Amino acid sequence: MTDGALAYRRGASVASHSGAAARGALAMFAADPQPNIPGVLLMGGDCGALGVARSLGPLGIPIRFLPGANPVARYSRYTKTIADWPGAEADGALGWLINYAAAGDARGWLLIPAGDREVRLVTNHYERLGQFYCLSTPPWQVTRWAGDKTLTYGRAEDLRISHPRTYRISSSTAAETADLTYPLILKPAMKEGNNALTAAKAWRAEDATQFLRLFDEALRLAGAGGLIVQELIPDDGTNQFSYCAFYQDGAPRVVMTARRTRQKPRQAGTGTFVETLGPMPFERAAEAFLKSLNYSGLAEIEFMLDPRDRRYKLIDVNPRIWTWHALGLPAGVNFAFAVWQHANGLAVTPGRAAAGHSWIYAARDVIPALLDIRDGRLRLTDYLRQVGGASAYATLSATDPLPALADFPAGLLRILRRRRSSRLPTATIAA
Repeated sequence: MTDGALAYRRGASVASHSGAAARGALAMFAADPQPNIPGVLLMGGDCGALGVARSLGPLGIPIRFLPGANPVARYSRYTKTIADWPGAEADGALGWLINYAAAGDARGWLLIPAGDREVRLVTNHYERLGQFYCLSTPPWQVTRWAGDKTLTYGRAEDLRISHPRTYRISSSTAAETADLTYPLILKPAMKEGNNALTAAKAWRAEDATQFLRLFDEALRLAGAGGLIVQELIPDDGTNQFSYCAFYQDGAPRVVMTARRTRQKPRQAGTGTFVETLGPMPFERAAEAFLKSLNYSGLAEIEFMLDPRDRRYKLIDVNPRIWTWHALGLPAGVNFAFAVWQHANGLAVTPGRAAAGHSWIYAARDVIPALLDIRDGRLRLTDYLRQVGGASAYATLSATDPLPALADFPAGLLRILRRRRSSRLPTATIAA
């Protein structure tokens, strides 16, 4: 690599996160007679991983993909899939990653875990993996405040950040005597394993009888992290918001706010139609939370607007790339490139996503949209306009078509597997 390219890596600044500006910056690498653009080892995830590939691949950044539960990113033209990867939960996963870096040209590459299992693997072995890779995820002593909801809500309480009333009940006896207000939800404090509770994200109890019927099974499925029992904020599906950012040493560098206008399931779900917003009142709370951790990396913080007191309440913190981060591209920011810049010693210029852009996962958005149409909250003409006029799509791309073609049959297979693994009545799952 030339001296000029080395100097660029150590401190140059990119004027914006647009594709043209990023390609111009990367031209300095390409100018080397033996170009050596540092690549990315992308781990797991679904549409979030695909979004990383489409954010970095067109810039000429090499991407190798280690598939997880949803392999949609392996079909992208921008990824090279590594077939012998045993999976993030395999006993030999750490050794595999170390040997892969030591044996090839991926040493020093950026490691991006795009799924919860992959994040746990990286954070649990942070120091060891840091000897071989650039890491995009903070260590466990930082991410534990996001990964364990008990700690999340405790930190929010300390910072006087509004959040739903939360109970930690660890036994059937305590459940029987607890003074609770209904309806409420039951959810795992930590995302561990693959079962009916983690798949649903939360179960809803309308009264004490239903709560006691669900409690023992929920506590068992929640695992070692324990169970969170929490008040249910009234929501018609339109009160879900997100603060998304790349942080460096506790300060925001790239920011996007959004409304998760539709999600699946409707409550406690994953966004299927998301729209960017301008400055929002919950930003101050999100900034206080991440600043208190001296956070560096990507984070999505979920809020709900409580119609009872009109306050935005912190629901969840995700310390990784999120499913719909590619919405930032048409809105003027590239979160994946900001991570890559930082990992390679580049100054990340501050940026903010513009309001008025939308992202849709059309295949998964059909059911939430039909429910809204049925309930009179959405007109069919508006829905069709949203589908046809979205700024970004989860899988559809004219220049990268195979992921969309592969996603439909793969999605059906995942549904069948999930139904075989879960035998609880669907009525117990939060709508």
